[in-house]
Amino acid sequence: NLYQVYDLQHLHLRHFFTPRERLAREIQERTYCDKASLVAVSSSWGKEDLIRQYGVPDSKVVVVPFAPTLDAYARPSDSELAATRRKYSLPDQFILYPSQTWAHKNHIGLLESLAILRDRQHIIVPLVCSGRRNDFFPNIERRMRYLGLSDQVIFLGFVSPLVLLCLYQLCRCL
Repeated sequence: NLYQVYDLQHLHLRHFFTPRERLAREIQERTYCDKASLVAVSSSWGKEDLIRQYGVPDSKVVVVPFAPTLDAYARPSDSELAATRRKYSLPDQFILYPSQTWAHKNHIGLLESLAILRDRQHIIVPLVCSGRRNDFFPNIERRMRYLGLSDQVIFLGFVSPLVLLCLYQLCRCL
């Protein structure tokens, strides 16, 4: 049986996880790594980290880089791009951040950077975020309101692959 380890952030970025979350991740990762015949990681750094942190034998860990799934879908048509822009009232230019709202994904740092650009440089940068809203989202939302960014930030939540492809095509940068 194969197990995929995405990261060990609960060890390296402890401040983003509650003690309960750290314990749950630790139990899960160690148990699954022990039981797996083969453990897949996405990079050579991840392999070395897993071996160093958990003592998983080198021969049991294989690097399997992530495959870009977006290439599996057809490029959105002009009408699909226009429909997505209309449906979500997207600005002409925006940056895109496609990520779940986990604390360690640092949406709050991104919001604070937008506020600095606005306040110090008088540059308004619209931001569109996609990805599942989890339990940390209310913290992000509070910070967004506190910083006065509600008019320049859009949280779409989870979107379909087609909408995500449209967002990639429409955004100015990622």
